[in-house]
This record gives sequence, C-alpha cells and structure tokens, in this order.
Amino acid sequence: MSMEGLADKKDSLETLLPTAEVPRSRVHGASPRRKKISTLARAVLLCLCLAGLLVSSNSLLGSYKRAGGVSVDSLWSALEGAAVFNHAGPSHTEALCPQVEQLLPERNKALWDAVGDQFGTDAFKEKAVDWLGGAVRVPTESYDDMDPVGIDPRWTKFQAFHDYLLEAFPLVHSSLKLIKVNTYGLIYEWAGSDSSLKPLLLTAHQDVVPVDPRTVDEWAHPPFSGFFDGARIWGRGSSDDKSGLIGVMSATETLLGAKFQPTRKIVLAFGFDEEVSGLYGAYELGKHLEATYGKDAFAMVVDEGGGFSEQYGGVFAVPAVGEKGYFDTLLEVLSPGGHSSVPPVHTSIGILSALLVEYETHPIPAFLDRTTPFYGMLQCFAAHAPDMDSKLRKTVQQSASSDKALHELEKVIAKDKALRALVGTTQAIDLIQGGVKANALPEQAWAIVNHRIASQRYEARSRRPRSMIPSSWSNSPRNST
Repeated sequence: MSMEGLADKKDSLETLLPTAEVPRSRVHGASPRRKKISTLARAVLLCLCLAGLLVSSNSLLGSYKRAGGVSVDSLWSALEGAAVFNHAGPSHTEALCPQVEQLLPERNKALWDAVGDQFGTDAFKEKAVDWLGGAVRVPTESYDDMDPVGIDPRWTKFQAFHDYLLEAFPLVHSSLKLIKVNTYGLIYEWAGSDSSLKPLLLTAHQDVVPVDPRTVDEWAHPPFSGFFDGARIWGRGSSDDKSGLIGVMSATETLLGAKFQPTRKIVLAFGFDEEVSGLYGAYELGKHLEATYGKDAFAMVVDEGGGFSEQYGGVFAVPAVGEKGYFDTLLEVLSPGGHSSVPPVHTSIGILSALLVEYETHPIPAFLDRTTPFYGMLQCFAAHAPDMDSKLRKTVQQSASSDKALHELEKVIAKDKALRALVGTTQAIDLIQGGVKANALPEQAWAIVNHRIASQRYEARSRRPRSMIPSSWSNSPRNST
C-alpha cells in the first residue's frame, strides 16, 4: 500500500473508524469521518504513521534539507499524503497556510506496502488491542509530591511497566540497545546504516495522572481495566500518553519483524514523570541525550501532538509545534490562632478566599500574535476548512494585515473557552487547604494557582501592575502576615 492509499487503508479498519462517507476533496490531512476517533484508532494510525516515518525518514529529511527547511505542518502533510482542498485557485489565506506535495517512500516502498497491509488486518487490530490494553492495565500514576527516585517508594511501580514492555515487545528488547536513566527513564537506540546522518528521536511518557479513589465507582469502566468496547480502550493512559508510547513500540516491533534496517539511527526516549513537570525523568533524559549526542544533534523530534480533529467541516492533522510555559503560584495567609467563639472580621481562610476571588475576577487577557502557531492554525482553517462562516473566514484573512480585524478576531476567540485557553495565559486554582478543627481559628491557609503561560511575548501589551488586595479591605483590620 502506498502513502497515497493511507485514507483507504483507514477505511478498512472496520470498527476502529466510522463509516459515513465524506467527499475526499473536503478532507485535509487524513480522513477520519467524525470529530473524535477512538483511542485505539489513534494508536493504530500512529503505528501506521510512525512506520511510514521510519521507513521514509531519510528521504523525508533529505527533502527537508534540500528545500532549505519547510514547516512542520508541511512535513506532517507529506507524511500523511494529505489531500488539499480543491478550490478554484489559491487564495491569499492559502498562501499563509502552504501545503506541499506528498512524499512517498522510494527505496523502502515494497516494505511500506507490506507493513501497511499488515496494519489493516483483523489480526493486527487484535494485537493492537492487546498491546495498548495491557499497558493501561499497569498503573503508572505520578504525583505532585513525589520525592526523588530511590527515596519515594511510589516510583517502584514503573518496574512492572518495564516488565510488561519486555514481554510485549521481544524484538525491540533483543535488537535495540536499552539504557535506563535515573532507574525508570527508558532510552532505546536502533543503529542506522549511515552514522553520518543525524538520528531521529521519538518520545513519549510512561506516567499517567492519578485517579481519585473516591471517583472509581463513577467510571463507566475501571480506570486501569484497559477494557475494549469494540471501538475504544478505556482507562488512564489510553490516550495520554500510553497510546503514543505503544504506537512507537508497535511500529518498531513490526518493522523489526519485517527485517527493516534504518538508514539513520533511531532513538526512543520515554520519561516517567511528564505529568508532574518531568524533574526526575524528562530532565534527566534530556541531560543524558545531550551528553551523549551533543546539542542540536537530532534531525527531527516526534512527541505528543494535537492529533486529528474536525474543524469547520474539514479534518485537520494538527502537530504541536509550540508549547506554553508553566508555573505554580503558592498563596499563603498566616494569622494568630484562637477559639472560633471570638473570631476576627476575616480569618485566614476568609482572606485567602477573597484573594482567590480577585484572581478569578481578573484573568490575564488573551490576545493574538501573528507569530504564534495558534494564529497559523487559524489561517489554515480559513484556507482549507470548507464550512467556516464566510464572515469569520474574511476576518481571519484580513487579520493578516489589519490590526482592526485582528482585534475583531480576538473578540470571537474570547467567546470560546477552549480557544481562549489556547491563546492566552491561563490560571486555575487547583489546590486549597486551611484549618485543622471546626472550632479553632485557622492559623494558616494556602492555595496553589496553576498557570500556563502563552507563547507570545506579553511586553507587546504591557499593563500597569494591579494590587491583589480588595479595595473593601482598605480600612478594615487584617490579621494576616
């Protein structure tokens, strides 16, 4: 099967993908037929895409080098064999979201066809269910308060996941060099035939966010069951990010079974604490990779991305080419203790609550920047989404050169919670604690506010500092320190 036939191969995955037909001219990127596809479908399609990347990476990156560099969107579209909408002619907005001709494997075409056919079989579907479901059934939760590896015993659960990978992917472990970093970080090295070429780096993370034990009964299927309902695999990690990790391992295992030999070295790196900022896993893996390979040593890095989604009647493959910053703010109020029968005007909990209300009442305003990946995505929607409202399309198009139109577009985005969060810096009060007894005044109250920092520079629209102290307190006694 050729890359050009990728969409047809997806249709053959039976229950993994919906069956309603959409005219092929309306499909951008790949061709799933609904807004969300199953987690298993994403894993299988990721296997297919990664296999294509592995067997054609040399020619793909060679073309990138010869062209002097192209956008990541273009590289992804080349990999997917993306179809561009059939407009009468290129528009101004299309020029802001250029597409390139698909790049098909040449030297490894026969192998790609054979592996592609294999991925479309019921046998591979069953194997994919087993691989991902088995990974979900191994709990690998990470927590914000974990101490370093070797001190906190909660890290030891990752050894069970390593044992699972060893059993599930024997060819990977017998053929690739395995290096463990800080005990639970995994690096697999697949030697290439040409050591002069920069390696390809494929990454994912092993850990998942914790499950509140009080909510387990509310799950349709237990959070670590790996239950397959015929279309979806249920459980923590089935989407974020064991589907990615298992997709990488599945593609590698399958290609090893087909006797594939990569031209450039391929490196797989799997952290174990991505959900808690990566201090012990991702950070140590990064140091090891830089010490081993040097700075700017990799030709391409493939990590978690935006996946496939339907936007305004078109299906888009959305790679993640930008990342927000992150920091947590601790707000703490201290006050004298005492008996609750003689309370002050405001206890430490009351003061903290008022501060948190001020936080939420005055969010950081979001604004658009033409240099950001999000703005580029909007331009791609305007260029290629067939059902976008004509007024919105015109606003997006005009915003490329008109500040007035850009501000109008900001107003549209401000009405959508998801889009607003993508554009601006967000703040979320996620943790709060105070007091130890119902009839004792709380001596301490604290909260943590999580921030995701927008990728654009906020100096572009600086504003005056604002006091967080409510004006109503200006003349009231306060007992905070």
